[in-house]
Amino acid sequence: MASSHPEQLYVVLKPTRGYQPVRYYLIYDSGDRQGLLSAYHDEACFSLSIPFNPEDSAPSSFCKFFKDSRNIKILKDPYLRGELLKHTKLDIVDSLSALPKTQHDLSSFLVDMWYQTEWMLCFSVNGVFKEVEGQSQGSVLAFTRTFIATPGSSSSLCIVNDKLFVRDTSHQGT
Repeated sequence: MASSHPEQLYVVLKPTRGYQPVRYYLIYDSGDRQGLLSAYHDEACFSLSIPFNPEDSAPSSFCKFFKDSRNIKILKDPYLRGELLKHTKLDIVDSLSALPKTQHDLSSFLVDMWYQTEWMLCFSVNGVFKEVEGQSQGSVLAFTRTFIATPGSSSSLCIVNDKLFVRDTSHQGT
């Protein structure tokens, strides 16, 4: 579902409804996440974390996410923390492509724009998704995604920082 016009907004701006990251998630869920390359700055950063302790009995749906989690309460090795922080758009999209295929429930989205200047936009997206393939097919998980973006070419946004927090839907807090 990648557009032939990568310069288009990946975050659809609708003044009457606020900021809606519809296009980004349509591409994310399309099965080919390589279409997201143009949404990221060349030297963007990406981090993933999940809130469970590996010594606890964890839902099987977290297995694919745990190996890349940077939860510093659990991950004590500073070298590994650095290795798990993705530092380029190629590494980010490769990392996103390795995650389970998903279908986000766009109607569940709550978008909060918490900082805006002429040169930067910071916003969070909260919602739910289900895994559509593999051992955990049908599992529903909740997420919070925090983006920091700057103006890109042709009125688009360029993501410079992306933080993904995935949790079980039964967790109410972070």
